[in-house]
Amino acid sequence: MEDLLHNVKDEIRIETGCPVFAEIVGANSKLKSKFVGYELNEYIILRAPAVSANIRLGMQAGQTIVVKYVTAGIIYAFQSRILSCITVPENLVFIEYPKLVQKQSLRNQQRYFCYYHTILKGETSELTGTVVDISMGGCCCLIPKLGKNKEVDYPEKGTLMEVHIQRPESDKKLVIQGTLSNISQAEMSDRAGFAFENLTDEVQAELQQLIVPLTPI
Repeated sequence: MEDLLHNVKDEIRIETGCPVFAEIVGANSKLKSKFVGYELNEYIILRAPAVSANIRLGMQAGQTIVVKYVTAGIIYAFQSRILSCITVPENLVFIEYPKLVQKQSLRNQQRYFCYYHTILKGETSELTGTVVDISMGGCCCLIPKLGKNKEVDYPEKGTLMEVHIQRPESDKKLVIQGTLSNISQAEMSDRAGFAFENLTDEVQAELQQLIVPLTPI
């Protein structure tokens, strides 16, 4: 991630209740949590995420943790260390206040690896597939030539479609309008690129939260 920052006093900009993504180094799990508060240069408080017993064992004092969140279109990330976990009066995690913070603007159209199930809906066609990379400006979908996909003809490039992205750990879908920008066809599956259009403030905020825990390409 670009733009390494040293002045964390000025750069940790986060509001109470802001969603954060925490990864315990070595546990290979990305957990969704919320920011509760902090004591400047001392500690940060996060609401403890609901996790399995195995992951909970890793959430102990001394464990290294990586935290990411998005504010005003910028992803902030830092590495810290768990100080303690409490269960009364709430399930909370105290971590060290970071010495270094990284930030990266989402407005630069950086692409991110992902694997989100999706439905692509046009006026006369509907396809199922997987979003395999995404940015604030568009996405690439992998479309296997299976089932009903075999019977559907692609619309012309420039056609406006709805991209229904299945959110992880949720029954809800993020619906984004996208213009079909390119198609790459192969024997077993095709790739379709979309440029997002007409993003409302609400959709942009939801898209940012979808991108935060992902790995840049």
